[in-house]
Amino acid sequence: MWSAATIGSLVYLSVFGSAVTFTLYYWLLRHVRAGRVALIAYLTPVIAVVTGVVALHEHFTVRFLVGGVLVIAGVAVAAKSPPKPVVA
Repeated sequence: MWSAATIGSLVYLSVFGSAVTFTLYYWLLRHVRAGRVALIAYLTPVIAVVTGVVALHEHFTVRFLVGGVLVIAGVAVAAKSPPKPVVA
């Protein structure tokens, strides 16, 4: 049975989880190097944990904090490093 919550979730995921997200992703690809855009994938779990803690009051542990800091630090280092020249 399709409830209002089910339909609302489906609409939300269709609009924000797909249409808006992919539009922004491809816009970024046109304006930022692909290597930097690829770093977004590493931030997704951190954003998911923070969203779960804030919106769903999930339990937050020191492991999540340490892991999130390590991921963010790794992304910062990768984003800050200059691109390597391509050798043909």
